[in-house]
Amino acid sequence: MITIKKKALLLGVVFLIAITSVLTIVVHDIYWEYRYSQSIDGFNEWEEFEGEAILRKLTPVYCESANTLNDDYSCKNLIQENVLGWKSIDNCKDEWITFTFDQEYYIEFIVFENFQLDSQFMKTDKIEKLTISLPNRNLTPVTLELNNNKDSQWVDLNRRTDEIKFSVDSSYNNTTTVPCGIQTITFFGKESHSQ
Repeated sequence: MITIKKKALLLGVVFLIAITSVLTIVVHDIYWEYRYSQSIDGFNEWEEFEGEAILRKLTPVYCESANTLNDDYSCKNLIQENVLGWKSIDNCKDEWITFTFDQEYYIEFIVFENFQLDSQFMKTDKIEKLTISLPNRNLTPVTLELNNNKDSQWVDLNRRTDEIKFSVDSSYNNTTTVPCGIQTITFFGKESHSQ
């Protein structure tokens, strides 16, 4: 049978171990919080590297599409990052969307995302082949193929422009009763003069 002195000693050891564990966790958290704040401070000071502009998200000021299912699904949703996205009246045949920016930018890449909700993903015809053209530039259009999934799809462009047009060449469904659509199109780039 354990005596009172042994119980007190055992409780003291358990208490000492608990205090040591708590102090170790607190010191560890303080150390990593300090390291994180130092790295953030350094990052905030790094706005430009040797005169080069930093890559950023670019937001068009205007968009236009061949047609729209209704006002709730206009291409403006793509500009405003509204999860309703853009949907056409019928399938993707002969569909296009044009985006206009407030000035000329160097667009490095574009991110496409199909609808993320299963209900929207299943009820929407997804774009398969797409041609990207720059109406104000005399450059060869870029044709690409998007996947029929919910992943973010990154496409390099590396072109200067103030306007960009997406023309749908084909889709995955092709039935006239299913509207064509996409949830987001996001542009990344920088000031045109910095490239």
